[in-house]
Amino acid sequence: MRLAGGPVCLGHNATTPVDTRVTAAVSPPDHPGNPSSSHSYGRQPRAALEQACAQVATLIGTRPYEIVFTASGSEADLLVLRGGALASGRPRPHVITQATEHPAVIRTCHVLERLHGARITVLPVGGDGLVDPAALATALDEDAVLVSGCCWALWS
Repeated sequence: MRLAGGPVCLGHNATTPVDTRVTAAVSPPDHPGNPSSSHSYGRQPRAALEQACAQVATLIGTRPYEIVFTASGSEADLLVLRGGALASGRPRPHVITQATEHPAVIRTCHVLERLHGARITVLPVGGDGLVDPAALATALDEDAVLVSGCCWALWS
């Protein structure tokens, strides 16, 4: 696609260019160390990471210790799905998702099913790409520990 301002890439699902202000904030040249290190090279990056957590927490109205940065969306999907299902303590946790969910979510659901006995419900979507709210209501039960959906749109 080309607009008056030049080409427009519509494929930035996983490869969105990083804003230069973000790059400057997260990787300044005076922060060469690992923020998990206990030595002096890790202290400055640790302070920068803690500041970033505080800023994000303030932005979304939560506490800094509740913020987790991941390297990718797929890593975040795995962390939430696997962590949530296993932390539930249920012998057969029920995870509900939709057919149009990201492949990383679907794969993680199948791994939970195969390795941990999770029960997975993949809800179909209609021609409009939406899940029928009645289908979601039917799928919800006592063992449902997670409902994952990238594009939920419910109507009354």
